[in-house]
Amino acid sequence: MNERNFIQAFHDHDRGNQFTPEALGYIFDYLEQMARDNGLPYELDVIALCCAISELNVEEVVRDYILDQDEEYIANDWSMDDARAFLDEHTRIIGETPDGNIVFFQF
Repeated sequence: MNERNFIQAFHDHDRGNQFTPEALGYIFDYLEQMARDNGLPYELDVIALCCAISELNVEEVVRDYILDQDEEYIANDWSMDDARAFLDEHTRIIGETPDGNIVFFQF
């Protein structure tokens, strides 16, 4: 499978807007590398990937993963480095898009 077919599969499953094109490229590269490392091909499951992977900006990472809902929400105090460090402790980061989103496995 090439990257173009990979991206088209997301559109075919009405998930074309789930990730930015850059994020889809990172996910494709990650899966290809895992397949090479394991020596096993992967079977593309668009829905499973959409459930397992997120693409969020720093504010969304802070809101969804760092702060409890009863705490005051002050995302401006968190930098990209802070969000990245937090995610590195809890999950695997796949990539960061040029517009400031982090692509990672949900936890």
